[in-house]
Amino acid sequence: MRKLIIDIETDALLDNITKVHCLVAYDIDTKETVSMSSYEEMRALFKEGMVVIGHNFVRFDLPALKRIVGVESPLYVIDTLAVSWYLFPEEKKHGLEEWGERLGIQKPEIQDWSSDNLEAIIIRCQEDVKINTRLWEREERILNQLYSEEKKEEFLKYLYFKLDCVREQEEIGLSFNVEKCKETLEGWKKEKENKTREIELVMPQVAIKKKKEYKQVAVTKEGEMFVKGDLFFEAAKEAGASIEENKTITKITGYKLPNSNSGVQMKEWLYSLGWVPQHIKHVRDKAKAAYEKKDVCFICNSSEDLELHHTNSLSLLLTKWAKDNDISINTDDEVIAIRERFIAEHHSEIYDEVFTLCLKHHLSLHRIFGKSPPLSTSPKQSRWIEKQKAKALGIEDDTVKKGAFSKFY
Repeated sequence: MRKLIIDIETDALLDNITKVHCLVAYDIDTKETVSMSSYEEMRALFKEGMVVIGHNFVRFDLPALKRIVGVESPLYVIDTLAVSWYLFPEEKKHGLEEWGERLGIQKPEIQDWSSDNLEAIIIRCQEDVKINTRLWEREERILNQLYSEEKKEEFLKYLYFKLDCVREQEEIGLSFNVEKCKETLEGWKKEKENKTREIELVMPQVAIKKKKEYKQVAVTKEGEMFVKGDLFFEAAKEAGASIEENKTITKITGYKLPNSNSGVQMKEWLYSLGWVPQHIKHVRDKAKAAYEKKDVCFICNSSEDLELHHTNSLSLLLTKWAKDNDISINTDDEVIAIRERFIAEHHSEIYDEVFTLCLKHHLSLHRIFGKSPPLSTSPKQSRWIEKQKAKALGIEDDTVKKGAFSKFY
């Protein structure tokens, strides 16, 4: 079966084409190249019955030759453009010019595309055939490694069929109902507005915060703060609270309506409902190898249904850290890139402020502090766990110090 690598040059793209300047054909078996500008010669060539190898031949060259010259269809077309898409997906561009650069064959530039410059146009077409010959040789070597001769031919014919479907669709075009599209778009906009209102009705209101500096602040072991002049300042001071000078405190001065278009507000709300983004697993997977799960519950010494409890939610901790450092963690790759740094900077929260609890006490803790306790409650959670431990041991004294039992568990 005769195989020819063919390329043509025209005066315009398909929508405006009026002339085929020339055709160049390279016979793979005889190694002969012929160039022609006569339509009669072109029609005679295609009457022979052959397989054509071309680059974007199905969607451009063949339709152009049929429309302007009136050639017959070949047996089938091996389109090196489609084969290039298939075999070299890493390449961003697949045109002959780009392949010429990769293969070291320079494609001549043409400024004058009139018939007066036919000789230069033919030379350009010949160079395109040289590029496509080298490209097909490379493609065929790879295809021969992938498929038997029979399967290779089936594959190439299938590509030809699919490209011909695309060519037919491009010629016929698609009907597009503009008015229906506008009507549908308006409907979607109204639906979005309704859904936005529904979501914002159930989202928590947003706290309006204001920072203020105080000369003296009493800070209890549980993390509670009282400024000088408050009713409990002196009592906290006498109870052993530390006194900090010139401390800046952020206070809530009011609340405003939520904004469902705010990614920050939406994430904070979802976190409060217990949502854990999928990419957090990359941090957990990295950190959990060093987790130390005890054999008994910290509180009651039960050895059944044990779970690890972090007083600092890993997802909330990561979100806050990313926000404070202006780091994006919206994709798996972004999380994987920063997880070691995050774990190193939060070693204590991830590995030290952790308790092994039985299911009963774990559920009790979450009933008190919520499904996803805020980071600010970490000291209170630890204090609650210590108190439950004291009760389990029969110690009713509320003066149990934080971490009093930690060295034993």
